[in-house]
Amino acid sequence: MAKTGRPMAQPVLSEDERAALVRWSRRAKSSQALLAGPANWPFNDSVV
Repeated sequence: MAKTGRPMAQPVLSEDERAALVRWSRRAKSSQALLAGPANWPFNDSVV
């Protein structure tokens, strides 16, 4: 099926911008952290 409308231009990102976007896309989401349990939460000092 053909796309309609104006073709989209490719975004131009610096290496730093690209690295930040990749880092944000790979970080754990809140729901994923809650499912994993408190032992996997960041800065949890109660678990040794």
